[in-house]
Amino acid sequence: MDDSRALRSSSAVQLARVLAWLFTIGAAVQCLLELVDSRTEIVMPVSEFWPRLPRGTEIDGVEAEVVGGGFSQAEVVLEGLSGKAQALNALGILLFGAVSVVLGLLAVALCTRLLRGPRQDTSLVRNLRIGAGFVLIAGFVAQYFQIVAGHLASAQALDYEGASWSSGRGGDFRDLNDILGLPMSDTASMTIDIWPLFLALGLLVVAASLQPPAPDEA
Repeated sequence: MDDSRALRSSSAVQLARVLAWLFTIGAAVQCLLELVDSRTEIVMPVSEFWPRLPRGTEIDGVEAEVVGGGFSQAEVVLEGLSGKAQALNALGILLFGAVSVVLGLLAVALCTRLLRGPRQDTSLVRNLRIGAGFVLIAGFVAQYFQIVAGHLASAQALDYEGASWSSGRGGDFRDLNDILGLPMSDTASMTIDIWPLFLALGLLVVAASLQPPAPDEA
């Protein structure tokens, strides 16, 4: 019975290691594809916005009406973005990809350690601690890079100086919001998630659990 449980446990760990390798390879490939893509896909902040229809428009079949709120960011594909914004966005993508690859490799190392049995391995503990530091720093820096890139994109795409249009095309348009529902840029807001901190703490806890006991002092 014990041998059967051990076999099932070993099979589960082997499967987990295969999945960890697939995750690592997939993360690396996705990162490379995003970096070589000729289009710039970016998340840019906007002032809280909800599209509105031109004045005088009536719609049927709805039971509720949006009277406030809206979205505050948009995932868009831009052309003509400045080199600085593109570089910062690319650095953010690269760091996010590196974090995913590091996490995947650490998962592979943990599975390998379990398959080898209860053997002291100080190198794994050291790698977990280094990985925790990398995830913590790279996770926050990547977010900062992409936030700054998003602010630049918002200003470059939405801070227009004027507009003109032909009259008589579908209604009495008075401004761009009537025609397109164009939001205004937002270069002041900044939201940073703290998931790198929790991931780093988790890795440090795992490292502490694998730390070999110190030899008893004579």
